[in-house]
Amino acid sequence: LSELSEMESEEAKTYLWRGIAYIKSGRFDKAKADFKTCQRLGPPRAIVSNWLGILSNQKGKFREALAHFEEALRIDPGLATAHLNSSASYWRMGDLKRAEVAIDRALEVQSDFPEAWVNRATYRLEQGRIEQALFDLGRALLYRPEMETAHLLRTQIFLQSHQLEEARRSCEGVLRKRKGDFNHTRALVLRARIWLASWQKEPADEKRAKARTLLDQASQQHPNFADCYLVRGHLHRIEGRAKEATKDYERCLRLNPNFHERLDLQRYIQEHRGK
Repeated sequence: LSELSEMESEEAKTYLWRGIAYIKSGRFDKAKADFKTCQRLGPPRAIVSNWLGILSNQKGKFREALAHFEEALRIDPGLATAHLNSSASYWRMGDLKRAEVAIDRALEVQSDFPEAWVNRATYRLEQGRIEQALFDLGRALLYRPEMETAHLLRTQIFLQSHQLEEARRSCEGVLRKRKGDFNHTRALVLRARIWLASWQKEPADEKRAKARTLLDQASQQHPNFADCYLVRGHLHRIEGRAKEATKDYERCLRLNPNFHERLDLQRYIQEHRGK
């Protein structure tokens, strides 16, 4: 928000700040009204168009968001966050090619932009380009060593490639940080997955018990986090507790109907419901 310092109107700054606060509290209509008022109080500003785009993204109106980001970039082609946000819109629309073009442009404009490196790593991971994704995460952590989203994505990659010790080290720092926030909950679920992966290599009741404790803690912190119920369902499935697994899988799909494992979960639920 460095562009705020260039705003001559204190009134415009107030409306912009309040609009941002409204977005964070989910009061989208009030946010839009404040951003529109801010626009009327002075010359076109890229930062305001960018926040209007962020608001549209939050509401799932991705094409509308892209129009705002394009307007921001017409005003200021060097606004890296607008390139980043347009990339996110394309990705959520399923247009990975344009998402990569936009994220590459963000990094051309600002190479020390850790959020952009993490987003590009996400796109590359989706395409199975593991080494390139790890490289991008390394660059993100170079610029912000404590960046939790980068550590968690590294954990996910190491877990998928069965590098369990590397996965454990990647998420430990997040687990030691503030408890209760969403990244901490994500770390709890990933650590539980690591315990289950370790159990599959070397079975031990203690590993399953530790996984269960972590998943219970995660579900208490964020009861609407679908991944928690997915992994706990897997744990119940391993233990032969079909009723409990079915219950957790059903809750997972209620929270996220488009879950990538939904077909397997639906088959399991159909086979075991009522047993």
